[in-house]
Amino acid sequence: MSSGPTRGVASPTKRRRAVSCARALQDRLAACMASDGSLGGCRSQGDGAVCRCPAVMFDDRAKHHKVNELSNDFNRALWCVARGLLDSSSRERLVVDFFMAKGHSSHVLAHGLTASVARRWRLGGFEMDAGLSQAAAESLGRFGGASVVKSCERWPQSGVVVVNGKAPTRHTEADCLRRLCGNGADLVVLDPDFQILMQEEFFLLEDLCRPAMYAVNNINLAAHGGWIKEYLVTVGWLELAAGSSPDFNSFLNAAQGKGNALALSLRSWSLLLRPEHACRL
Repeated sequence: MSSGPTRGVASPTKRRRAVSCARALQDRLAACMASDGSLGGCRSQGDGAVCRCPAVMFDDRAKHHKVNELSNDFNRALWCVARGLLDSSSRERLVVDFFMAKGHSSHVLAHGLTASVARRWRLGGFEMDAGLSQAAAESLGRFGGASVVKSCERWPQSGVVVVNGKAPTRHTEADCLRRLCGNGADLVVLDPDFQILMQEEFFLLEDLCRPAMYAVNNINLAAHGGWIKEYLVTVGWLELAAGSSPDFNSFLNAAQGKGNALALSLRSWSLLLRPEHACRL
């Protein structure tokens, strides 16, 4: 049985202290996101060229008209958290990009982790498609090595691990998630696709990873993971940041049966903090 995202109710004094610490973290995060150095420092490639950021795995086919590229503050939030908002007291930082796909978000996270003061860090996630798994590993290999695994019996020592397989929903299929999370995660990124509601996956993550933070994308879209944000806030989690980014591919997504184009034209996200971690960061 899941232990759930909370263990008891914090006293009013502890709650007030957590809220105060969270406000200081909000200020740090906002300053980082507004900084010219965010995403590694974005620079124009010449007259009329698209501005590129070192942290962004730029897709030439998408250019700047892609929600997970330059127009996305979700990227800036992820980079800033990886760069400087994770627990500095831990010996090793761990970030889980649960649905890794081609590795766009993971590239941002790995760049931020590399720029942080952490001596050791790990990043991992799941992707069912073998081709996408390999593409993600190739792109992320520049950050100290990346491995693709199908079996968890021999766990690699590389900083980035891409599990080529279905994201687990039950304890009986979660051996790789156990190996990945170890003693717990600093941040879990949830960016589920259309009709992936993540009800079983979320509570499994709570049991095995118990992260200090969740970054949840597409919270405003139907048949996505918006319920996770509402659930966490309801049980006492603190929202550090939230925002929306335009999706210039909304008409293409609508044509693929993922919903109404106007409803898909904005994608909202939320960064949530477990209250007992607020004063540790």
